[in-house]
Amino acid sequence: MTDADRNPVTLELLADISAAFNSRDADRIATYFTDDCTFFMARGPEACGTRVHGKAAVRKVLADRFKVIPDMSWTDHKRWVAGNRAVSQWTVKGKSA
Repeated sequence: MTDADRNPVTLELLADISAAFNSRDADRIATYFTDDCTFFMARGPEACGTRVHGKAAVRKVLADRFKVIPDMSWTDHKRWVAGNRAVSQWTVKGKSA
């Protein structure tokens, strides 16, 4: 049995992840990441924004971001699932503290 069999990617899972981000609870969000994950922030010095490696680093960068932008929120537009892969299109908004 593969990880995909044990943890299938579904539209409901994407909704749960979106709810976690909108809770602005970095610990809750981190539960959706693996220890060896790579997370891409939309802005930053790299062509892809900012690459963040590892669950602990993702938790920290998001917790730090929520301190600066406490009203940060995500609005979902579309979600797609194909096998064990998914894509979500969203808009993030918030004002600096």
